Amino acid sequence: MGNDDFCWIKKIGTIHFKMYNRVVKTLIEVQYVLDLQKNLFSLEVLESSSYKIIMHDEILREIYGTLVTLRGTRKEDLYFMDSL
Repeated sequence: MGNDDFCWIKKIGTIHFKMYNRVVKTLIEVQYVLDLQKNLFSLEVLESSSYKIIMHDEILREIYGTLVTLRGTRKEDLYFMDSL
């Protein structure tokens, strides 16, 4: 983390969430860390699963084939997912 601290992984599981376009997204092997106050996930994990990541004009898009499967907006130094 940014302060060189470490946190313990409490649990590993699967999560489902609804995106801005009503598509339900599933992430597997998600690590639950009790000490974190925000939800974070790695774009590297998505990219290694055949997703393409594009960041332009403060908008992040995750693309699978021709379908935009995730969209986020940059606020300061972080991208926040656009959801319903």
